[in-house]
Amino acid sequence: MSRFFRACGRVLLNLLRAGFLLMLLVIPVPVGELFHKLLEGRRRAQATKVVKKENPD
Repeated sequence: MSRFFRACGRVLLNLLRAGFLLMLLVIPVPVGELFHKLLEGRRRAQATKVVKKENPD
């Protein structure tokens, strides 16, 4: 019975590998860009320019 579960595990792992490779071929986005987006995280707010107002005295 354990031999059956090991065989099912190997089949599942091979299907996951094949699915991943298929998605790399189907999705037209470069893999480097995907990893860059994953590692980038949330976008930071852009720095704003501080403008001093002159006092009209």
